[in-house]
Amino acid sequence: FRSTTNLKIQLEADENVLEDVVVVGYGKQSKRNITGAVSNIKSEDIVRSSSTTTAGALAGKVQGISVRAKDARPGRGAAIEIRNMGSPLYVIDGVAYGGQEGTDWVGTQNGSGADIFNSLNLEDIESISILKDAAAAVYGFRASRGVVLITT
Repeated sequence: FRSTTNLKIQLEADENVLEDVVVVGYGKQSKRNITGAVSNIKSEDIVRSSSTTTAGALAGKVQGISVRAKDARPGRGAAIEIRNMGSPLYVIDGVAYGGQEGTDWVGTQNGSGADIFNSLNLEDIESISILKDAAAAVYGFRASRGVVLITT
């Protein structure tokens, strides 16, 4: 079957200015409605980093976060502390890791011996939210040193 009729279809542009959305423990909120100390890093800022590790990509991007090298061994990456309180709770796509006293989830190794947190592919991360105060309370006692929320 062959048609001699040509269709010309043209889409109209419609622009909407969207607000920044921050993921918190109990859902998503508009950035301007949040009263707690929450910092959000977008995927563009993470990918533009010269670092190859997730922790290294956060260095210098958020106030109150210290990122330091764990040691000189290759693949060990860096450790994160929120307000110098120790290892925070990490929540990746709703699953919590670490945060217990005396544990350092960032130092946990995968099968190849590489640091799990710092092995996350930077291009797979949509956003990282850092909860520094009472905003972390919904995650319980493990979040007493802050929460690093990662959305992939």
